[in-house]
Amino acid sequence: MIGAGLSLVLVALAAASFTLLSGGAATPPQSQSTFEVVETPGTTTEAPATTTTAPPPVAAGQASAWRVNAQRSSIAFAFSMDDGWGDQSRIEGQFARWRADIRFDPNDLDNSAVSVTIETASASDGIASHDAYMRDTGWFDSSAHPTATFRATDFRRRGEVYEARGELTIKGRGRDVRLPFTLTINGDNATMNGTVAIDREAFDLGKDVEGSDMISRNVDVTIRVQATRSP
Repeated sequence: MIGAGLSLVLVALAAASFTLLSGGAATPPQSQSTFEVVETPGTTTEAPATTTTAPPPVAAGQASAWRVNAQRSSIAFAFSMDDGWGDQSRIEGQFARWRADIRFDPNDLDNSAVSVTIETASASDGIASHDAYMRDTGWFDSSAHPTATFRATDFRRRGEVYEARGELTIKGRGRDVRLPFTLTINGDNATMNGTVAIDREAFDLGKDVEGSDMISRNVDVTIRVQATRSP
């Protein structure tokens, strides 16, 4: 049942996941700053053990290219699980393999875009039995739906917090998702942080699966991306 809950996390994506609000204050956009994360074909964002097909390029205006620091970037998930005795535990995990093509210019939001692809079978909380369960048909159904995606071309800014509005697709089900995030750009280095809650049942994750009622319906997805401007 714990493993089942982990699947919920996949809802996040993204791509995911991908730009989110983590609670830290965002640094005001700097002039002539652009943010773009592009993974080179043949590599993966997190763990290079498995190669993932790169997401299709997203249309955007001219922007500086940034390379994701795989060792300092992550798409993580967390949910609560009832032990059946009235106590709840918080389970945490992350996706080991994902790719991102992000073009973001704080001074040109109209031409900003993001495309993230996550391998659902890479979801893990460090316990093998849980990881296997998350790949089952009742959850991610990784054999039939090996990837989840998040794509957005609508960006807003509210004070020092940005918001990406796009479509998250899991198990073939697309849903509109709003991802708030903070962004800090210092010279050639950029950092994005954020967290968003996802309703797993909206993506048929654990819906009507035995034991799923012990797992929280909402799954928190936390994204952290560090990138360096390409020469």
